Order: sequence, then structure tokens, then C-alpha cells
Amino acid sequence: MAAKRILLSEWAAKHYSPPKSDWVLRKMVRDGKIYPPPVKEGREYRVLEDARCLDWPVTLADRLATA
Repeated sequence: MAAKRILLSEWAAKHYSPPKSDWVLRKMVRDGKIYPPPVKEGREYRVLEDARCLDWPVTLADRLATA
């Protein structure tokens, strides 16, 4: 079964204590530090529940290596 998409703020609440601010989360999205990348739906980002935070931006080579 495919993982469902949740709000980025909900994802942060599950992975960080205390959760990161919305500004920091949006910066992480812009910098490519969440994989798989969140999708913008309207004014909010949605991310897969099992997404993970990376210490480096994801490149095409990284994606191919984990596929």
C-alpha cells in the first residue's frame, strides 16, 4: 500500500521535538533536503509519511543509486 501524503507541519511534528518552524521547513523543501520531495498543493506542502530528511541535497545520481 502506498504511503499517504500529509501536511509538512504534521510530518515535522512526528520527526522533530520540538517541531521546526514553517519557515525552516519551507527552506528545507527549497534546498532539497526532504526526500522524496514534498508537493505543493495550493498554499501548502504535502509530503509522504515515510519521507526522510537528508543532510545534503538529493541529486539525480543519489536517486538512481537508491532505486
